[in-house]
Amino acid sequence: VNTPFVDPGFTASDNVDGNITGSVTTAGSVDTSKLGDYTLNYEVTDAAGNSASLTRIVHVVDTIKPVITVTGNNPATVYSGSSYTDAGATATDNYDGNVTSKIVTTSNVDTNKPGTYTVTYNVTDSSGNIADTVARTVNVVQNNMTAKITMTANPNTIVGDGMSTTVLTARVTNSNDEPLENVTVNFSAIKGSFPNGTSATTDKNGNATIVYKSADISGTIVSQVMKVQAIVEDKTRGIYADGYITITFEPGSIKGVVVDNETGEPIKNAIVEVKKDDFYTKVITDDKGEYKIAVPEQNTQYEVQITKPVKIGNNTEMITFTQTAVVGKISGDTAVAYDGKNTISGLILIKSSNGDLNIFNGSNGYNFEVYDSNNSSLVSSNAFTSDSNGVFHADGLENGKTYSMALTYTFPNGEKIVVGKANLSVSQDGQLRIGTILIDPYGTITDSQTSKIISGANVTLYYANTERNIAEGNIPDTAVNLPALIGFKPADNANPQISNADGQYAFMVFPHSDYYIKAVKDGYETYISGTISVENEIVKYDFAMTPIKAAANVAKPTAIPTVTPKSNSQLPKTGSPIDNDLLILLGTLFIVTGGILVIGKSVLKRR
Repeated sequence: VNTPFVDPGFTASDNVDGNITGSVTTAGSVDTSKLGDYTLNYEVTDAAGNSASLTRIVHVVDTIKPVITVTGNNPATVYSGSSYTDAGATATDNYDGNVTSKIVTTSNVDTNKPGTYTVTYNVTDSSGNIADTVARTVNVVQNNMTAKITMTANPNTIVGDGMSTTVLTARVTNSNDEPLENVTVNFSAIKGSFPNGTSATTDKNGNATIVYKSADISGTIVSQVMKVQAIVEDKTRGIYADGYITITFEPGSIKGVVVDNETGEPIKNAIVEVKKDDFYTKVITDDKGEYKIAVPEQNTQYEVQITKPVKIGNNTEMITFTQTAVVGKISGDTAVAYDGKNTISGLILIKSSNGDLNIFNGSNGYNFEVYDSNNSSLVSSNAFTSDSNGVFHADGLENGKTYSMALTYTFPNGEKIVVGKANLSVSQDGQLRIGTILIDPYGTITDSQTSKIISGANVTLYYANTERNIAEGNIPDTAVNLPALIGFKPADNANPQISNADGQYAFMVFPHSDYYIKAVKDGYETYISGTISVENEIVKYDFAMTPIKAAANVAKPTAIPTVTPKSNSQLPKTGSPIDNDLLILLGTLFIVTGGILVIGKSVLKRR
């Protein structure tokens, strides 16, 4: 079988015509890839019309023995009193292919008695060819354990695709739990392989690490649990120990990539965890920010938690973001990888009046909303409460699209404001894009002569005398009745309010209206601003008050000038450039302060 067939040939002669071999016709063929009997027919006719025929029977047979290969260590060592799990063998046949399942194993190993034992393997193919018996020697040695092995895996669950790997660590310690250095640890497993070799040497911390690759479990839709054993047998130093860990091969997986929204760079070494019912596993993102997590169940939604360090002011905190992945049907034909849902996530920070950064913990009324790039369609809306721990997220986004995300607050009367906003795009499937929104809503009052801050100033916001206000029913020169915002520092959006110790104030006001500010402070001239026209943007308004003693020669204004905010294209910027659309708000109320909206490291100021 599986060897070329060459027809031995034929001759034909006739008493009158002589040699007529060239007139012979043949019929039939031989398929040497399949066992069986094949018939070849030969026929010839002479000039007188006399004919003759013959047949040849070709037997395609298999006479080649299967070949058996022992897997794992040979000889193998096991300590008395412990359990022995044989690593098995594989068998291949030139015709039947993989006949491992037909192997007959015979073992006389008794781990209760030290000694040398034999495990034999044999197999017979479908043609009756019997393989040469192969044996493994198993040495059961006296259990004189002088050390201990503790094993860990990162991760402990991998995809059974024959390619995925995990890093195993065997920590070797003495009876006092002190690490042992320069000890050789030998690893073995029934399935899977060790691409860099089966042994490793412990470092100064007693750790020996090795790469373990999964077996290909195509053809199944169930998990397979593999036992990986580690053994130390250092006769010179008298160090003996063994340990094991179980690694699970799964038929399906979730994959994704974690990206920093501000830099566009992948986030490496982020901790990625999946928990569902009794299932748990953890991996670390690679240099490309990518991860792949093996999962056990098909047609199931998993929540993926990604934890990374985030610098907040002078401190670094570990913040956890979430991503959702849905694993569909697993056929068993091959290991299947499903992308995590395209997700945007991030952290909302708020700057306190003293300049410190803090995580913004919302309360009832806050929502995180995602709109399409034109702000015309709401894609997603999630409540943003104190339980959010400053983290926002939205998933199910489309690859190649840009989205606008906004933190909003809805008042009891149904009016909504946007207190922070940024643009974000998804560039590849399975992507989790992490960004930061920083809210800085404070205006600052200073001394016009010394530039020092002024605390204790009484600041009132009024409607300006403009046609637009009158048309809208806003009575000029009356104090604006602002809704209270509990927790909105420094004064919960009170009007009037007193500037705090840092000279700061903050008003959240209605859009498409005109205002002016009046500030009173003992020892200072009463300050009256020009008209502040608010459209769809946050307006920055810092101002300076003039001391009375220095104001004798200062002419008082006879009319209130108009302050018209510059267009987006004229906004002065500091730091790295950002999209001016970050300042466009969707709600019905806006901040009119000396505030700064900071997205990542970018800062926009309006004067």
